[in-house]
Amino acid sequence: MAQGAPANVREHAAATPRAALTLTCLGDQISLDIADNGRGFDPVGPPAPK
Repeated sequence: MAQGAPANVREHAAATPRAALTLTCLGDQISLDIADNGRGFDPVGPPAPK
């Protein structure tokens, strides 16, 4: 996930070349958050055309 996220930002988000990845360890859980200023997507809408 951590390797694929920057590639997705670069290839699909139309973001400026800046993204933030935050890895957090809480006991027995690990959380990875990815944020960029790209165009985003509607998770319930139809996929965007290529």
